[in-house]
Amino acid sequence: MADRATPFIDRRWLIIALLIFGVSRALSVRSPVIPAASDVAIYARYVNERQQADRAGLTLHEYHYRLRPGTEYENVEYPPLSLGFLELAALGLGPIGDDESTHAGWLRLYDIQFRVLIFAFDLGNLLLLLATLRFTARSESPPERGLRLVYYVVLTWVLAPYVYSHLDLGVTFFVAMASLIMMTRLGWGWGFLFLALGIHFKLTPMVLAPLFVIGSIPADGRVLFRMHLIAGRSLVLVAMVVAMFLPAWFWYGPRSLDFLVYHSGRGLQIESLYANIVLLLRATGMPATVGFDHSSFSVSSPLGTSLAGLAPLFAGLAIVLVTLGYTGKLRAAGPAGTCAQSQPGLFAGTALLLLLVFIATNKVFSPQYLIWLPVLVAVCPLTGTPRTLMFTGFFLLALLTRMIYPNHYHSDIIRKATLLDGSVLYQGPNTFGLGLLTIRNVLFACITIALGFFLVRPCCTPGLPPNNPS
Repeated sequence: MADRATPFIDRRWLIIALLIFGVSRALSVRSPVIPAASDVAIYARYVNERQQADRAGLTLHEYHYRLRPGTEYENVEYPPLSLGFLELAALGLGPIGDDESTHAGWLRLYDIQFRVLIFAFDLGNLLLLLATLRFTARSESPPERGLRLVYYVVLTWVLAPYVYSHLDLGVTFFVAMASLIMMTRLGWGWGFLFLALGIHFKLTPMVLAPLFVIGSIPADGRVLFRMHLIAGRSLVLVAMVVAMFLPAWFWYGPRSLDFLVYHSGRGLQIESLYANIVLLLRATGMPATVGFDHSSFSVSSPLGTSLAGLAPLFAGLAIVLVTLGYTGKLRAAGPAGTCAQSQPGLFAGTALLLLLVFIATNKVFSPQYLIWLPVLVAVCPLTGTPRTLMFTGFFLLALLTRMIYPNHYHSDIIRKATLLDGSVLYQGPNTFGLGLLTIRNVLFACITIALGFFLVRPCCTPGLPPNNPS
């Protein structure tokens, strides 16, 4: 039993972490300009369209479709819960206005309120990290836990251009909350509930569904013999997701599913690992072009079309393999409680690995996707050299992504050129830009593979007791 007089986290590291958090977040929330990497203007456009739709007696989805019929932008790209969050950021601001000066002023106020809401997620994530460490880092010393906290704050500071200008910190919050609940005695049902909310906020948490189902099964070493429980709890999670979606269906109709159509039509986004392969082959003479669609730059080629079609299959296979690996790791453990409660560190590490393989096998790799990872990176159950390598790898990954977007994105990767006839040509990355992308993506792949390797090594992921922290 640990000495109750000993602080859970070393006070010096705690003070350092809180100081860095306070300074970095004050700079982010009070920034006088909207950063170049921001999606806030896109969010404001949806609020504007909803206001116009109300005046026309239409739903947002119908109005949006009528503005852009027959184009890739005819479908709304966000799930209903995200749209509700965008509306919350506009609360009390009134109509946007038509003239340029009024619109600019409204957008600035909207950006401020959006950042304040994101700060609530940010603060919530910090508190969830502190709570989760009580389950995943119980065997560590207070300075080690403090180092994890400082690392989290610094890593999110490096990602600052994306944190307060995108919705993705909400994904982090719902995933962190759901994961923490799965480790406690509150019950897997509450964990499922927050995971379902995360899926409605952005589809990404869906990749964690198999892990959560397995994590809810009693950890008696017979997980694979409890197929009736696995099937039943899978149905419970599906029922929760469907039930939460019904209000949007009744309000917006079938077009509330337009976001699925929008994302299914996306090509290989230029920063993705697949696009990186195509661009490297283009350097050897294979034809490939860069174009703009679905609000991002993508790479087109015969190989790229094939890879885009196969991406869901690759992602599905990777998720199945990781889940099976997690299940196999559990078969050697037999403490009481559920699988998530018996080995909370392994549960958190597997959740991180699932997000990594999803990003690696996805046809889109936007820089803000890295926002999903810091909480799980900080609680990942690695020790010693593996932990140092992971922390260093993710820090370098964040720095390289900062260099790519927005610093060198347009000058060295997109390279827009206007031809004599007025048409626009996107030349694609030069040698420096391609090298930068390749180094970042190779590092990302290495981190993903290394994490999978470390998680199956008992010396790196020591078993943790199942009971509540004392």
